[in-house]
Amino acid sequence: MIDKLVRAIEDENLEVARVVFYDYAKEAPKVFKSFDQPWEYKQDESAIKSTFLVPIAMAYCGTEDVEEMKQGEETVASMFKLNEQAGTTPGRGRAGQMCGYVFKEGEPTFSCRECATDPTCVLCQECFSQSAHRNHKYRMYTSNGSGYCDCGDADAWTAHYACSTHSKENVAKIQ
Repeated sequence: MIDKLVRAIEDENLEVARVVFYDYAKEAPKVFKSFDQPWEYKQDESAIKSTFLVPIAMAYCGTEDVEEMKQGEETVASMFKLNEQAGTTPGRGRAGQMCGYVFKEGEPTFSCRECATDPTCVLCQECFSQSAHRNHKYRMYTSNGSGYCDCGDADAWTAHYACSTHSKENVAKIQ
């Protein structure tokens, strides 16, 4: 599936949705089995991630090489190539840019309950500690090893979209 998806995206082919739908329709019954007592069902997060999320991330990151996405025994979705394409660094962004820090598994992430446009909008610990959100109501999560810091992304926040490091005001100070 990954090779077809990568080719479709590279060719800007409108068949991408069909490729994804076909693969999901084939794989979903394997991952989400029916049970007599569905309230006792426990999701296999690893299977969901490797079956549905990793292939999409690999396609958008422009790789067909599954080995390139290995982290020990597990296949992970790496955002490093996507960061390169977006012009952000996988470490910390510069003033006036998005942070783009790629979370490692187990790292804390923070979502402001007052300003985030949705619960997936999160900050890394460094940005959170330098932002107005630290004085707001917030939730702390543990990263599953995917995703990136939304600091500096005005669409992710209703207010205070950048910490003191990534704010546009710092651009003038640096130059």
